[in-house]
Amino acid sequence: NKRPIDDSGDAKSMKGRIREFKETLNQRDQQLKNLESLVTKLMLDLEKHEAHEETFKKN
Repeated sequence: NKRPIDDSGDAKSMKGRIREFKETLNQRDQQLKNLESLVTKLMLDLEKHEAHEETFKKN
């Protein structure tokens, strides 16, 4: 009881899935970039904080 193969519908759904996949990938890429910049900012803040603490310890 095999279904007849309908390429037209399958190709459309495949294209749709590929488009969704690309969109998801782009969103993940953007989230990763946001995370990277956040981590960089936090590390810079931490360095400033540590430098500030060193100044206090010396005095």
